[in-house]
Amino acid sequence: AIAPVPLATSCLDTDAGFIGNAVFCTCMLVSSLLLSVPATSAAGLKASILAGMSGAAALPAFFAVAVAVGREAAQAQVLLYSCGACSAGIASGVLWTAQGAYFSRTADLMARKSAAERSELTS
Repeated sequence: AIAPVPLATSCLDTDAGFIGNAVFCTCMLVSSLLLSVPATSAAGLKASILAGMSGAAALPAFFAVAVAVGREAAQAQVLLYSCGACSAGIASGVLWTAQGAYFSRTADLMARKSAAERSELTS
């Protein structure tokens, strides 16, 4: 998912791309380490997946607006892209944690229902 980022951010001012990508990675790391488990436990798996997907959708929206303001407004691009990157980074940490737990729970339920070994279902 992150592979097209260098190409896409070439549409932005150089600093906006670098700063926004750093904000995304930092927010994702902090979210994964500190926020994702409490948020997923409090909201539940399905709600956490939905919230994570919704928050991640902010990145392309803010990116599009940042591109639309043009390179002449470099500070605006940094602000816009960084806001979207922060939202997506926080949301991604929660999303990936919730997805892992959801898939694990699904494998457990399938193993119980089919009397198959869990390892057979996850390999």
